[in-house]
Amino acid sequence: MRRGKLHPITCAVPQFLGCTPCTMPRLLRREPGVPFPAATFKVDTVARRHTWSLIRHGCGCLFRFGPPMRKPALLIVAIVLLVAGLWVMRVVQTPKPQFAPQLSAPVAAAPAVTSARQVPRLPAFLPTEAMATIVLIQRGGPFPYPQDGAVFGNREQRLPERPRGYYHEYTVDTPGSADRGARRIVTGGTPPQSWYYSDDHYANFKSFQGPTPEQAP
Repeated sequence: MRRGKLHPITCAVPQFLGCTPCTMPRLLRREPGVPFPAATFKVDTVARRHTWSLIRHGCGCLFRFGPPMRKPALLIVAIVLLVAGLWVMRVVQTPKPQFAPQLSAPVAAAPAVTSARQVPRLPAFLPTEAMATIVLIQRGGPFPYPQDGAVFGNREQRLPERPRGYYHEYTVDTPGSADRGARRIVTGGTPPQSWYYSDDHYANFKSFQGPTPEQAP
């Protein structure tokens, strides 16, 4: 410790304590207005701190003044640790969210119908009523006429020669006709593998690609 230089100041303590100027010379044994050493400045070269001390005089007063806190870093560290601790407690106590699918997530598109399920495009020469007959053939009935599904003999040999029982005939409805009409579909194989259409009661046939058994509706 080393003592700083004494700075003579005029004592204001007597006035603060209510002393009158007439009593101050008697208490301090000095003439009014004469300055006296009232304070010392001490410097600690080791801790690098300083304090002000008001030396006791005849008035019997002693005052000490200290500098503000010189270690704000400790306060900052304490605050940071406190905040970090509160955050950790909150994270630990927070329940884990249950898995839930996002509502905004795009829904996977349904797979496209495979080629096996795609019904081939029917030729233009087939009437609209032929589609209903094809559907009934694929489903196995029920048919509107008892002759539907009967074996077609192919006596005129207008179709490729096959064993008897290979071909079967079905009625294609003719609007306005009082009977079965002249329009027919003849299939070959069970289930059908070849398809033929006749609009003149078996006089002529046109081949077309019908649905396979896997394409049945």
